[in-house]
Amino acid sequence: MKAISSSITKIVALIAAMVVALGTFGLTTAHAAGYDTSTITNPADTGTITITPVKDDTQKRTFSGYRLAWLENVKTDSSGTALGSFTVKTNSKYTTVIENVMGQITDTTKKDTLLAGFQADPSYYNKDKGIDNPLGYIAATYGAVSETDSPWGGDKGDGSKNTVMRQFADKLAEKLTDEEGKATYQADGTMTTGENENVPQGLYLITEITKLDNATNRNTTGAAVNSAPMIVSTTYTLTDSAKTSTTINNGVGSIDLKATSPTITKEVTNGNGNDEASKKANPDFSIGDEVDYQLTATIPSYTGYDIDTTGKDSGKARVLKIYDDAEPGLTIKSVESVYVDDTKLTPNTDYTAKIEAGKLSTNDSYKGGTLTTIDLENYVNMREGTTSRNSGTVLSGGKITVNVKATLNSKAKVSDATTQTPNKNETILGYSHIPNNVTDEHKQPGGEVYVYTYKFKITKKSYHGTPLSGAQFAIKNADGKYLTWTAATDTDGKKGTWGTVDTQPKAAAQASAAPMDQSSKAKGIFYSGADGTVSFDGLKAGTYTIEEIASPSGYLNALLPSFKVTIKPTYSQDTSTKPTDATSWGDYENNGLTISNKPDGNNLVTASDNNGGNVDVTNVTSITQLPKTGAAGIAFFSVIGVAIVALAALFAVRARKAAKMA
Repeated sequence: MKAISSSITKIVALIAAMVVALGTFGLTTAHAAGYDTSTITNPADTGTITITPVKDDTQKRTFSGYRLAWLENVKTDSSGTALGSFTVKTNSKYTTVIENVMGQITDTTKKDTLLAGFQADPSYYNKDKGIDNPLGYIAATYGAVSETDSPWGGDKGDGSKNTVMRQFADKLAEKLTDEEGKATYQADGTMTTGENENVPQGLYLITEITKLDNATNRNTTGAAVNSAPMIVSTTYTLTDSAKTSTTINNGVGSIDLKATSPTITKEVTNGNGNDEASKKANPDFSIGDEVDYQLTATIPSYTGYDIDTTGKDSGKARVLKIYDDAEPGLTIKSVESVYVDDTKLTPNTDYTAKIEAGKLSTNDSYKGGTLTTIDLENYVNMREGTTSRNSGTVLSGGKITVNVKATLNSKAKVSDATTQTPNKNETILGYSHIPNNVTDEHKQPGGEVYVYTYKFKITKKSYHGTPLSGAQFAIKNADGKYLTWTAATDTDGKKGTWGTVDTQPKAAAQASAAPMDQSSKAKGIFYSGADGTVSFDGLKAGTYTIEEIASPSGYLNALLPSFKVTIKPTYSQDTSTKPTDATSWGDYENNGLTISNKPDGNNLVTASDNNGGNVDVTNVTSITQLPKTGAAGIAFFSVIGVAIVALAALFAVRARKAAKMA
């Protein structure tokens, strides 16, 4: 074997694909006072490799380590702070696979494969003398090659190819692991984020085998975005003949990861409130209302991942997709905008958006709903005209913000006082997660977001409790607008919607039954049916004023009740979809619903703190049927009193007339 010249102080300087900066051999380090720099010695059997995660990445990451080689006959330089000379000894366990990979990589400057160059150098390959040291050749020939620019060894944005070192690490990892990251060669050890001590000294190929952690990834399982393969060195401890030791650890034995565990979240951004806080606290709408959603996701780190900048090499195309899956009660109208941080992306250049029938969820409640796909393949592959191509980088770790507009349609599930049933919408992030198989898409669920719509009904009764058909009602919202209802005009039921008019609808002629044609609802007139009921379905929470504008035929039109009904849900924030850095979040669950009503002036409607969603309203045929207690009783006696006064006045007039005639 050949001792490498002291001028080569950067050995196997492979920058890890997911590494911010991976140091190289031979960088300066403080040595122990008194250490004899003339000593030639073998390092201690073990060293350390410290793997530092990305800030705020709480995912515990796991790696397989393959010990490709180790150092022998090490001597520091004259300063005692750097490696001066040493021998690299290839681990015979991997000799064959390393040479196989070298045969697949061409050195463009030499216009030949690495294997050919290696086998032509008798210092590292001499079959007759039993010399076969491929990693020694790699270290001596390419050890000073370092990667300092994004994307850390993946194809560059301008289409230029990988460095020799990146190709070597990637192709070797492909041979040692299968497409799902499982070992086809038995790894020599396992490492995790943090300090890994007592690692047998030498050079390692490290491949990430992390799976998503249930506790930190919203109860989902699957693959994280794994870092690209890394060739890294342990630290080295040297001891001279006087037993004085020094450890070389500056620039070796340390990795700073760029890999992240991407997340995706979603919230409702409009609601019933007037201020910003309450807008995010009212996830309820009337049928026909617009529902605005905002989706946020992080861009995975594609450091070291292949890239298809032309759109012609599908095998190298990075994947990044956002899926939005809606139940049938929600009609997705449009993808309004997509941002990366504060930069607005260009549709059909940076991304495409497709809205279609179908479902991605395994939950059957989404059957018949709408699937929206925002595909950012162009952006993450830095294709012509894209924001990433123009800026020269894919913003790894950047925040994607997608604004989507939907409508709550008449297929929506309607909640009442006994059962709160949400209309669900979920989002999923699809992304490349295996360095040597970028087209393999992992789908990361982002949780479900709920919106609600409510109902209550009126039961029209006679003084004797008999259901009454044909009573006419109008309903007014808190803004003073009268509601109208336009029924669906097609079989899918999506066109039924609430509307408003400014003035109270004019009552139709009194009738003893509700008309068969209910189109009068579009004019704001709601009739009680044969069972006496009229239902107001698909309303957002709030207070409504109900006005009877005409009684059934045969009942007094002079005493028509007007009263208020309040729909009041209780919400709590759904923390399962809340980002850790969010101070407020528009995703709420319904923890209960109260429907209450106020009385009218004649006690034809009884006040209730929780009427269960049904309000009994009475009609009378004469004032004598009015309740005799409370305000209505006072009103009744007032009417009788007025009649007595009027009768007394009549008698007085007659008395005066009689006196005049006498």
